[in-house]
Amino acid sequence: MSVRPVRHRASGLVFALAAALAFGGAGVAARPLLEAGMDPLHVTWLRVAGAALVLSPVALAHWRLPGRRPWLVLAYGVVPMAGVQALYFAAVARIPVGVALLIEFLGPVLVLVWFRLVRRTRVSPAAAVGVVLAVAGLGLLLEVWSGMRLDPVGVGLALGAAAAQAGFFLLSDARAGTPNHWR
Repeated sequence: MSVRPVRHRASGLVFALAAALAFGGAGVAARPLLEAGMDPLHVTWLRVAGAALVLSPVALAHWRLPGRRPWLVLAYGVVPMAGVQALYFAAVARIPVGVALLIEFLGPVLVLVWFRLVRRTRVSPAAAVGVVLAVAGLGLLLEVWSGMRLDPVGVGLALGAAAAQAGFFLLSDARAGTPNHWR
């Protein structure tokens, strides 16, 4: 066994942890900006610009993918990066952070629905049970029986963020298969 895969595994773990911390802290960090009167779209652009600045060296080091598949890179930038963030921050301006995040995390559920209804692919029983548990868990966490009132526009925006997150997973699937329209 070589040392190289271990090094990549460790750096991958570091990147995954950093991404999780950055993503998980986004709502908490954005809330004061939104409460101070900053527009959700401005908060999104601030976050995207900051990420672009921090990640530019990584992008330059791996320039061959953007050079070979510019439409895929553009789609990644618009749908999951800007789309998820803009819709999520707009939702957070109207509903609690935790609720917006929980609704946004229905993205994988939407992916399974996409595979079943659009691609007409058989969904495994385990995946179906996972969808049911995810939706039931969301209902329990939101205590839907307690009559909690949520802003319908905020919920719609959070669902839009979930759809954009699903788009991220579907783009990743397109990247793996490298269909001709992304070349």
